[in-house]
Amino acid sequence: MASESPSPAATAGASLAQRTTAEREADQNAVDDAQYRKDWYRKNASIAEWAYRTLVILQLAFAAAVPVSAAARAPEWVAALFGGIAAVLTGTQQTLGLGQEYVRLNATHVRIDRELRLHRALAGPYASAEAPAQLLATRVEEIVAEDTTRWSAWHLKEEKGEKDRSRDAENAPQTEAPIGSGDDAGRR
Repeated sequence: MASESPSPAATAGASLAQRTTAEREADQNAVDDAQYRKDWYRKNASIAEWAYRTLVILQLAFAAAVPVSAAARAPEWVAALFGGIAAVLTGTQQTLGLGQEYVRLNATHVRIDRELRLHRALAGPYASAEAPAQLLATRVEEIVAEDTTRWSAWHLKEEKGEKDRSRDAENAPQTEAPIGSGDDAGRR
């Protein structure tokens, strides 16, 4: 009768029993750290989503208030105020990049969650790993490093874009004022 070889999970379980207390604590620390990072990304993704959705709803509300105030024959400054607020909200949302931030944070959260699930089940790359917790720590650290790189690249791109726009504005040729921009501009 041929003896069956033990499953990877059974082998991993047996080797875990033989580990020292310090090794088991290190393993638990790796899992706790991964869980902490997952929770951090989930919380911050939720905050970014809430802020993004709130700004978009406010943008729509103030933009919609412009024609409503005009139709209600409100003073002209009311429509201008609503339009100005809508523009500031749009600029704020674009500058902060909350939509992109939410997507980035949520994607990282999902990737870390996947690693934790695979680790708990000793599936995927963890099935044959000699040290599953160390592999988890390494893979989570790689995910966080990728996210940090994406975040930095986005912010550097935005910063460079601002510098380019400022430089372009400084170097733009001066033109004469358009017709109607003199003392009577804006009068009807």
